[in-house]
Amino acid sequence: MDDVYKEQLVRKYPTTGDKILKLTLCVVGAVVETAVFLFSAKIYQNILLPVIVLFGIYFGLRKLFSFLDIEYEYSYTNGELDIDCIYAKNNRRRVFSGNVSGFEFMAHISEKKEFKFDAEKNYGSGKITDNTYYFFCVYNNVRTKIIFEPNATFINLFKSVLPRKFFDKK
Repeated sequence: MDDVYKEQLVRKYPTTGDKILKLTLCVVGAVVETAVFLFSAKIYQNILLPVIVLFGIYFGLRKLFSFLDIEYEYSYTNGELDIDCIYAKNNRRRVFSGNVSGFEFMAHISEKKEFKFDAEKNYGSGKITDNTYYFFCVYNNVRTKIIFEPNATFINLFKSVLPRKFFDKK
């Protein structure tokens, strides 16, 4: 029997909330730098402290902004689907791991199926596309709806593994 292994990367687009967070962090950084500059000029009459704080704020903001650069990696290995979240192209964290045969069902996002769930997770790009699907499963003892964006290879694989539980777009 041959082993089946597929993987795919999906980049998450910045949301409005991400953009507002970046703007807020920049404004806070500017206010802190201004306060340090005014405090340093009045009390110490020293220019070195504001320069050090400026570099600290700059590198701190770069580090925080890098955590808003997110990619999701879908890996399918012999019936197991793993979803990893990759921050700034170097920090990886497993966010989902489960057996595909344990899914209640899988459907295209346009298919409205009645199903009660306690949690919803979006591991896609953040935009609704032709490849946006969702599935229901019990993950960590919680009934969960997971949204993701598999490519055509993954879709054909899921159709073959879940023949009666896969609902494609009409």
